[in-house]
Amino acid sequence: MVDCHKICDDSKLLANFIRKHTGLYLSDGAAYGENGKSFLRMNIACPNSRLLDGLRRLK
Repeated sequence: MVDCHKICDDSKLLANFIRKHTGLYLSDGAAYGENGKSFLRMNIACPNSRLLDGLRRLK
């Protein structure tokens, strides 16, 4: 999980913003309850090249 509370308190809005501007699909933390609202989930169980691409886009 990626803590985003300093950027936004609604991870669903932030995930949509990131998807729109970078093409990177992150899951919002709201699925994990009220405490997850300021977290994003990034799947890192993938080939190294895909993970590095995702991290570059997130940066």
